[in-house]
Amino acid sequence: MKEHDLGKYSTLTALNNFRRFNQKFIPRYIFISGLILGVAFLTVAYAEMLRRIINAATNKDTVLLVQSILIMIGINLMDFIFKFSKNVGVQILNNLSTYHIQSLLIKKVLKIKIKELDANHSSDIIYRLQESSTKAQAGMNTTLFDLFGNIIQIIFMLTYLSFLDPVLTLGSIVIGFVVPTLIKNKGAGYNRNHYDRIQRTESEMQAFAQDSLQGNEIVKTYSLEDQMSSRYRKFIEKRLETVKKTILMQSFVSRMHTFSKIYGLVFIFSYGGYQVLNGSMDIGALIAFSVSYHQAILPISNISSTWINLQQSISNAQRVLEMMVLDEEDINNEQLKIENCKGTSAIIYSDVTFSFESSQVLNGVSFIAKKGSTTAIVGPSGSGKTTLFKILQRFYEKDSGDIFIENQPIEEVPIDQLRQSIAVVEQDPYLFSGTIYDNISFGKPSATNEEIVQAAKSANIHDFICSTKNKYQTVIGERGITLSGGEKQRISIARAFLKDSNILLLDEPTASLDSESEGLIQNSLERLMKDRITLIIAHRLSTIKNADNIIYLENGIVVESGTHEELISLKGKYNSSMNISLVS
Repeated sequence: MKEHDLGKYSTLTALNNFRRFNQKFIPRYIFISGLILGVAFLTVAYAEMLRRIINAATNKDTVLLVQSILIMIGINLMDFIFKFSKNVGVQILNNLSTYHIQSLLIKKVLKIKIKELDANHSSDIIYRLQESSTKAQAGMNTTLFDLFGNIIQIIFMLTYLSFLDPVLTLGSIVIGFVVPTLIKNKGAGYNRNHYDRIQRTESEMQAFAQDSLQGNEIVKTYSLEDQMSSRYRKFIEKRLETVKKTILMQSFVSRMHTFSKIYGLVFIFSYGGYQVLNGSMDIGALIAFSVSYHQAILPISNISSTWINLQQSISNAQRVLEMMVLDEEDINNEQLKIENCKGTSAIIYSDVTFSFESSQVLNGVSFIAKKGSTTAIVGPSGSGKTTLFKILQRFYEKDSGDIFIENQPIEEVPIDQLRQSIAVVEQDPYLFSGTIYDNISFGKPSATNEEIVQAAKSANIHDFICSTKNKYQTVIGERGITLSGGEKQRISIARAFLKDSNILLLDEPTASLDSESEGLIQNSLERLMKDRITLIIAHRLSTIKNADNIIYLENGIVVESGTHEELISLKGKYNSSMNISLVS
């Protein structure tokens, strides 16, 4: 994702965008806001009772003194109940709303177009999903409630202070409110910019750490330990430098508020003491005013620090929102219908072109793949072989030309229906963390145990599974790390058997296997390919020679096509590549 800058979003814009994802929690927001209003009212009531108690003691009014003390006890009890309920409510809301935004985000990520995902490092997406969403949601909830509570308390307390003495209130506002507000506005923009930099640096750190762990064998093979450690330290130093600047601004803002508060109290006791001496203000009002001023200046001070914290939450929220606006696939467009995609009898590529980042990948590719036949795609690396598979599954959209399924352009077939009709076996199959059973069942989540066992038998993996300690419930680790290449491949083939799709895409399924594993897999693939439309990318002669049609691609162009014997007799590109392969 492109880096955003401070000018691209405002606080209100980010808050409004994020609000849309929290509509279901509005009753909880209203309930907690009501508790905050109650706490603010009780704070004013406490100050007024304090004034009455001091005046009652000064005037030796026993009845007023007892009444005021009893009321104050009730106020303290209510204050405890309200604050306890508010704290519990905020914590529950934080968890519920965070889980909600994360569920929306993972749902969004799984629907985003492949080209959008390819443009970003996977760790950056994971960071936004887990870290940014949590910091944004919980941070915005907490800081917004704090901000609302502080503003309400300031309004209530300033109203009460004005009731006690308008002139004293005006002077204390200038010293305790105006100066901190000017500092807050300067510090907020400064810190927002630095919070953005911190988020980007942390994302880069996570991406680098992930690459280092996943490529650990390469790091060790090339003795890169010191070099990689040095590069990671530079990320740490970069983040630390930015954090230092943020801490300095936060500390400066905090100290300036303390300075303003002290001088505000000096003004209150100086001018207020003069008022008491003149008899225009009683001692109870002065004490109540000083206590109320503290109750007002504290939220004023908190607003500045809360506002700065809100910028950090907004910085995280922006990273979440950047994900939410990425283009999605229209997976199940109800306006598109096809009679029977699984009964497809042929796939037709007609003058298909495709370019990626101004580079021509496919140029006028045309061929027909029929049911019950095998079409092999061969050619040098970078000739566009895998791209043919990608655009058939609509991971990428072709530039021009047509691909037909049952005489219907694939654009008129709902994407979910199209992909349900396709099974894929790759050279390096992706297995998920979990059990063997789970990984096979992804082919058909509703499959019975008998169907899964039968798929494993068809893929020549059943006997191996039964030899493991926990059989089908054996945990295979991250990406099947506990399995050999041949074992992972056969689990992938079992998944394809279970899916039972009419179209089969094989992307060099035996390229990196030993002869024994290749024999087992070749045997299972022959069963899998029966009565299906099979497209296979391969280099091995054993895989290619029995294909019904061979397409030789070079620089995205179909140079030759025909059976193995026909292409060999042409003594062209295919023949040359086979000679090189045999020599190798």
